[in-house]
Amino acid sequence: MIIEDVNLSSYILDKTINGWLSGICGKGHYEQISLRRPSTFFGKYNDNPLVLADGDCIEEAYFGGVLFPYYGHFIIETLSILPNIPNDNKPILFIRLNDTVCNWHSTFFDDIGLSNRVIFSNKTKSTHVKKLHVLDQTTVVNANITYKFVNYLQSLFSNEKGTRRIYVSRDKCQNAKIKNEAAFQKKILKLGFEIVHPESLTIKEQVSLYESASIIIGIEGSALHTLMFCSFPKTVVVLRRRNELVQNFRLQSAVQPHIKWIEIGCMNTYAQSFNDVSEMDIDSAIDSIKNLLNNN
Repeated sequence: MIIEDVNLSSYILDKTINGWLSGICGKGHYEQISLRRPSTFFGKYNDNPLVLADGDCIEEAYFGGVLFPYYGHFIIETLSILPNIPNDNKPILFIRLNDTVCNWHSTFFDDIGLSNRVIFSNKTKSTHVKKLHVLDQTTVVNANITYKFVNYLQSLFSNEKGTRRIYVSRDKCQNAKIKNEAAFQKKILKLGFEIVHPESLTIKEQVSLYESASIIIGIEGSALHTLMFCSFPKTVVVLRRRNELVQNFRLQSAVQPHIKWIEIGCMNTYAQSFNDVSEMDIDSAIDSIKNLLNNN
């Protein structure tokens, strides 16, 4: 779909609604362009937008989507449209949240060869696009992850298969802490696992690391979405920190039949919300992992 004469700016956080206000001008364009979520769009339509100064005027571009600074949403939602965008050097326009661009965003686009095509919205100026190509999403968060999406991700980097044992640590995360993770890590080291901290690596480096492993263990979290870039068979053990594994992981595992997913519930205290602290039953977790290694 091609939409003509589109005006847009960055999304703005509105504390009165505890959510994001869309930067897409015009209700019709809002409904045509906005990121789809189950039964809704991301971002509330702004009935009273600020009058912004004129910014860039772009002849023609592809709509890239919303540039999420949250890692899991970046993988599943920001990258959703890229598999359908042709390699024809036209600009790819992303709408930012409060004008945020992280260093790891820039590194990723550089690593996949798109840094010269990617452009971003501005919250203080209105970007005008004369012809905006709006293509289908290949994912909808909590609803659908397609084979086309994971095939695209798996085509981005070339790596070598390995046999390492890796544990993906959360101990440097700022939220959703695991109260006694340090004690668990001491025990898992004795089983031949390396402790890795994905937040210190680029996405390309994370993918290379994961592809070098035959077994990966990690507590449920967005770092495990990087596995969608992986094409080599491996076993992935997800230590669930909530009562139920979130839907996105089930959707992910369904389109990665080459990866054996094993879900283990081993918390003394399960998180009730996204940010809650959990406490691991270390003996139960280690026993489960030993049984897996003995039968693998």
